[in-house]
Amino acid sequence: MRWKLANPLEYPLAVLVAGILLVLGGRFGRVPPWVMIPIAAVVATGGAGFLKAREPEKLNLGDPKLEEEVLTIKRSALHLLQRAEALRREAATMLTEPDQIELLVAIQAACDRVMELPYKIDEIARRLGRNEVMLSVAEIEAQLRQVIAKQNTVTSEAGRLKLANLERTLRHNLELAREGQDSRQIQIANLMEWVTESAGLLQRMQNKIRTIGSPGRAELLELKELSEQLNSCQENVTTLIN
Repeated sequence: MRWKLANPLEYPLAVLVAGILLVLGGRFGRVPPWVMIPIAAVVATGGAGFLKAREPEKLNLGDPKLEEEVLTIKRSALHLLQRAEALRREAATMLTEPDQIELLVAIQAACDRVMELPYKIDEIARRLGRNEVMLSVAEIEAQLRQVIAKQNTVTSEAGRLKLANLERTLRHNLELAREGQDSRQIQIANLMEWVTESAGLLQRMQNKIRTIGSPGRAELLELKELSEQLNSCQENVTTLIN
């Protein structure tokens, strides 16, 4: 639970506790007012922050179902953050050979991108709360053209597969947008898909690292491709913000 800054006047219980403390300290403890008043103010502010931190997170999206979906995704992303941190440490312990350094850097970079997920979801939620339309037919068509153009420059099988999947998602989004579907629902569905896929990739990478022993070149390439796929998932999430 993270402490949050809050206005004490919005939390009567915190003000009440501070007031009781002020009376007890001044009347029975005979503490000078110039000492008790700052202490009571600190207690009121701290208590308000504590109470605010205990409140369920609210996004004010105007749609309870949509809000619960976003919060569920964020909880999953926070869990992924912990798993990415663990994988980052484990990779640093297991991949120590000179020919594994490049792979280690790639895995750590992918994990760093995963650890940004909760903050990206917060930004997406803020946009949803402002009712910003993040999907339009023109924007999706532009993204689709970029993906198709990029497919001609990617040589790895994992990269081509990821771009093909992204193209399929964009074509589906384009169809929904043309039908007038709620752009927010489209975005949340995509976000859930990418978070779920990231979780699967993290697990596969962790399993591979734990059983890799003395890896041959094929195993190293497999891990590298997994890290590239994981990185691509995070790039897809970034497209929802940019």
